Amino acid sequence: MATITYVVQKQFHQQPLKAFFDFYHVGKKNQYKLTLEGVFVDGLKAHTQTVLSQGQVITITMPEMVLDFKPKAPIDVVYEDEDILIVDKPIQLLVHTDGVAKDDLNQRVAYYMAKQGYKLEVLPAHRLDKDTSGMVIYAKHVLALSYLSNLFETHQMGKTYIALTSPNVRQKRGRIDKAIGSSRHEDKQIIHEQGQSALSTYEVLEDKNAFARLSVSILGGRKHQIRVHLAFIGHPILGDTLYGGLPYDRLALHFHRVSFVHPRSLEKVTFKSNVPF
Repeated sequence: MATITYVVQKQFHQQPLKAFFDFYHVGKKNQYKLTLEGVFVDGLKAHTQTVLSQGQVITITMPEMVLDFKPKAPIDVVYEDEDILIVDKPIQLLVHTDGVAKDDLNQRVAYYMAKQGYKLEVLPAHRLDKDTSGMVIYAKHVLALSYLSNLFETHQMGKTYIALTSPNVRQKRGRIDKAIGSSRHEDKQIIHEQGQSALSTYEVLEDKNAFARLSVSILGGRKHQIRVHLAFIGHPILGDTLYGGLPYDRLALHFHRVSFVHPRSLEKVTFKSNVPF
């Protein structure tokens, strides 16, 4: 069995173990499964109603993964600690397998972790389109995954992308609050009143003859949100043939900056990825 440990912080003092699990948004089934497999407080077997004291050590045991991976291409690590792994995804690479491609980012990450002897399953907390480059945040255990997934779902992740678009953007700062839905006639997304709410804000960083460079922040993360929103205001992303972008050697969209409250320190952290264009 593999283990992860947490030191009880002040906010959980005199609180039941369940409150600790609830804070990390661990579901009831997973709480039961974890306590069944073995949760210990200062070395003593615990259950969800065990009362915690500041400074105690919670040890959670979990089954080890069967690690048998063929060699994969190396990954570009932006940041790593005992809870999270942030990697830079190149373009033309899926995060999750589609059942056809022989390579994806998850397999590369699994191979990287296996080489280090890490025994727990490492999973992404979000997605990134195949043609978009930039950071993908992985959770190194179930508590981190539940916690990070909730941050994404409740819009508590500060997400900023860099995009190149057609030039001569009229407004140097803007807000695009338009719902997005799937087109009935094409394999693409469209602005649709009955779609899912989507908010993007942008700032023009530079505007040249050939292109404009924009910083775009999003609330939520609908499929193709930035691509659809920028096309809606008449400035599709370079290389975005699906939404009318000017020719370019790639889709000029990169997940550049992310800010969130770290699952262990509970302090705000910010990470950046170098923009490749």
